[in-house]
Amino acid sequence: MDAAKIRLDTGFALQSQVIRSTCAAFENLHSAIAALETLPVPAIEALRDYVADHYSKREGALGEFARAYLRYLETPLAAAQILERRARYGIEALGKTMQDYELKPRKEE
Repeated sequence: MDAAKIRLDTGFALQSQVIRSTCAAFENLHSAIAALETLPVPAIEALRDYVADHYSKREGALGEFARAYLRYLETPLAAAQILERRARYGIEALGKTMQDYELKPRKEE
């Protein structure tokens, strides 16, 4: 993009309150996601529980956003569970379920 086009687009965008608010909302969302990646697992679980208790049953845009955010929070929690399973059972346990670790009944003689 040439400099004149950037100046024209930026000047027009800065005159619009809607565009400025949209950019600010996007920047806040981006910062929240970046901060989330640095939180320990117990803090993410507490955040998930709080959002689920207070916002997930709401209607409208806020409720829809809360439910999407709860789905997003499941990704780092699932990754943490995989890492915990690797540490606890070894790398071979990735494809196994808890049923694979249960004792099989003895054959009656």
